[in-house]
Amino acid sequence: MLDSGSFSSQPCRPHLRAGRTGSMWSSGSVPRCSTNRGRSPSQTPGARPGRHRRIRTICGIRHNERAKITERHRRGKLFRARAGEIVYWRVPYGYRRVPRGPGGPSHLEIYEPEAVVVRRIFNDYVSDGCSVREIVRRLYQAGVPTWSGHEVWTTSTLSGMLRNPAYMSKSVYNRHESVPASHPGPRPSRRWTGWETT
Repeated sequence: MLDSGSFSSQPCRPHLRAGRTGSMWSSGSVPRCSTNRGRSPSQTPGARPGRHRRIRTICGIRHNERAKITERHRRGKLFRARAGEIVYWRVPYGYRRVPRGPGGPSHLEIYEPEAVVVRRIFNDYVSDGCSVREIVRRLYQAGVPTWSGHEVWTTSTLSGMLRNPAYMSKSVYNRHESVPASHPGPRPSRRWTGWETT
């Protein structure tokens, strides 16, 4: 057990005896919790209503400026797309995007190593009457990787390729839109922007 001689008789420190009225509390060395939780700025003692009005005004200005920049960016891309320029960075499999330069606007160019695979996919689907799963199996057996380097093609990827108008020499932009409705979907085809490609 403990030996009584192992303890020394030390007097208690004054700030520990004093409680909330002691020197440690009165000196302000202990952080105090805020008592203004749940109160509105107008109910908080010593609040400055003008400061909160300025903050709300600044937030409103920032929101409006962000909306203006987003709308200008959207209109700029739509204008370039209507002029026949490729404005999206992820181009369909089998193509490469040639950036805008002195020779003209950005456009798509056929990438022959991948174009061979695209022709094979459409030939298997149209001429041989293969299903999408059968085409996936054939590509895997032939060791043809996807555009991202994966070994196995997905059925959704091939289905999207077979429906992509880019393989019918027509690039499309502005197909989808974000709406607050619970069931967003593609825009009507009359609102698409299309142009002839090689």
